[in-house]
Amino acid sequence: MYPALDWLMELRRIQSAIHRIFEQILGPQGQVSLFYPDVNVRVDPTHVEVVADLPGVHPTELQVYWEGQALIIEGVKRPTYGDEEGVRVLRLERPFGPFYRTIPIPWAINPYEASAALQNGWLVVRLPRIVDRRVHRIDIPV
Repeated sequence: MYPALDWLMELRRIQSAIHRIFEQILGPQGQVSLFYPDVNVRVDPTHVEVVADLPGVHPTELQVYWEGQALIIEGVKRPTYGDEEGVRVLRLERPFGPFYRTIPIPWAINPYEASAALQNGWLVVRLPRIVDRRVHRIDIPV
């Protein structure tokens, strides 16, 4: 390969990495999110399970999808107070607003058989693992 082409490819790779970092911080629309859901990821021989803490998020305002090698969780958490006339908010500690979370999954999974459930403020996503055939040794007779 040509040295100039190698340099340009490396520059493109760095640019892509920086873009992913800013997308995780700002979200895909470039908005700073006040709400950033905490997640736990656990793995067993057959599944990867992602549990996200999403109190107050309605299922209709939540999107969960697989893109590349990552699980994406995005949505909107609405404030718990209304705009009632004559009501003042004295303290506002619970964050709200749009959120976007990318969870890289390094294992081979089958996203077509994934399942998700939102219950009691917890989103549980189960991703079935695919046995990575590259790990096994296959002798080829000579």
